[in-house]
Amino acid sequence: MSRYMKIPLNKLVLLDLDATLIDKNYNFTWPLQQLRRVVESMENAGWKIGLNSDTPLQVLVNWENEIGLNGPVVAEKGQLLMIDGKTIVKDRDIPIEFEKMFKTAQTLLEAEGITVWSGGDPVARIRNGELIGGRGETVVMLNPLRKCSLGLFVRINDGTHFRFPEFDEYNKILEVIKPVLNWQTIGTHNDLNAGDGVIIIAPKGGSKRDGTKLLMQELGLKQIGMIGNSMSDYLGEDIALHYAVGNAGNEFKDKAIYVAENNITGGVIEILTKFLRTEAIVGKHPK
Repeated sequence: MSRYMKIPLNKLVLLDLDATLIDKNYNFTWPLQQLRRVVESMENAGWKIGLNSDTPLQVLVNWENEIGLNGPVVAEKGQLLMIDGKTIVKDRDIPIEFEKMFKTAQTLLEAEGITVWSGGDPVARIRNGELIGGRGETVVMLNPLRKCSLGLFVRINDGTHFRFPEFDEYNKILEVIKPVLNWQTIGTHNDLNAGDGVIIIAPKGGSKRDGTKLLMQELGLKQIGMIGNSMSDYLGEDIALHYAVGNAGNEFKDKAIYVAENNITGGVIEILTKFLRTEAIVGKHPK
């Protein structure tokens, strides 16, 4: 486990969201005020801190506002960027196709009598403890905030909260939306996570690296930092230095220049604090 810290040439660091900044229930694992304090200290020292995730752009902007982040956003596996309030779409044809897919998925599910909710941010609804559907009912939340991908949350209403579906329940939903999974107009990649009850359908070949390269071209940057937990957060050593939270997979840890002792939010706080201390000691970026 590396304890040596090197900070990027450009004072920009991007954070992955799921299993890096927040847990599977969309909560911080350390006090939010502690995270806000270290973020504020970094920003006062001239740093920019942003997000880089498969999550919809508007949701990432909401997380940035909640934490107090001031940096750019790379959303939906590099398909969308936000820089200083300006949105950049990598391929303008992609949102058109995914709007069709959204409507098709909704029609297929409703035809099978499955309760569908598509009225806003499903993560916010889950965090707030709001329920839809009847007790014991399988519910699918379609995420209308996604513009360049399709996201579905499969949950069971147990009468008091949503629980994750059993494997058979999850597969039933996959069978219903099979025409969307096999969409022919554009090449897609299906990210199926039965354990977390999540289905993500995204353009084939999209990556956080591609979106980050476009971001760096727009900003004229040579090297940034990336904090993550898996190889999907590996951007390549030619553009980024990588830092792993304690719960990261071993392959990503092997690529990271620094591995935190703490998991998830605590690991992010640890790494950001280490940036500040390293910068204070050397007085400039290490070579």
